Amino acid sequence: MVTQRYMVRGLEHEYVEDVACTDEVDQAILVELYHAESSGVLPKDIAYALGEYELNRFQVLRRI
Repeated sequence: MVTQRYMVRGLEHEYVEDVACTDEVDQAILVELYHAESSGVLPKDIAYALGEYELNRFQVLRRI
């Protein structure tokens, strides 16, 4: 997870969206990750924050 944070931090937000996001759910997960910054966030917390998409923690982790 730490390595992913450094990789994401080094890339521009728009570039990551263009390359990694396939739909609006991916974009919403990416926004949650950006808001977490260096403190990090657990997949279950992202799933809870994105309740409208009815994801569970395993689905979030797979998308990440």
